Amino acid sequence: YLSPLSPPLSLSLSLSLSLSQDWIIAPEGYAAYYCEGECAFPLNSYMNATNHAIVQTLVSTLQE
Repeated sequence: YLSPLSPPLSLSLSLSLSLSQDWIIAPEGYAAYYCEGECAFPLNSYMNATNHAIVQTLVSTLQE
C-alpha cells in the first residue's frame, strides 16, 4: 500500500533587527518550507531538492 506523498508545508518566519545601523540589508520575513511525513526515496531530479533536503532524506532512511 502506497500512501500519497505530502506536499511541503509552509512556515513563515518574521525577522526583525534592532540595530542602530541603518545600512544593514535584511528581509522582513522568510518563507521556510519543510516536509513532514513520507517522501519519495531516492529524490527525483525534477524535485529540485536542496542538499539539505537530500541529507534529511538520508538521515530519515537510516533511522528506520
